[in-house]
Amino acid sequence: MRTRYWWVALASMVGSCGLSFASANQVGSIWNKSEIIRAMKLEKTASGHSHQFLIDSGVACNVATILTTSNAVKLYLSAGDVIATNPDQTAGVKIVGGETRDCFNAAQNLLSTLK
Repeated sequence: MRTRYWWVALASMVGSCGLSFASANQVGSIWNKSEIIRAMKLEKTASGHSHQFLIDSGVACNVATILTTSNAVKLYLSAGDVIATNPDQTAGVKIVGGETRDCFNAAQNLLSTLK
């Protein structure tokens, strides 16, 4: 009888751990920086420390940071930074400098291809 309870207890523990691990792994996609750079057609700035992209009006939009996970996106959003994201907020970029609204809208549109 004791052996039987031991196996039931073990099966319950393994089963509950499995559910826990499954939930922990469902955090969304993790993107490579190169995927985001390609989707947005980003180019390095002259300084080499950040990236930029051109919008239709010819304005160069500056990207200070490329965010490759939903956790990074949430962190920057909670800090109040201007962050353009893909639809499920698993990738994003921090927009800096002038023309922020136009750059944000263009970045949102470019990132919408990452699903």
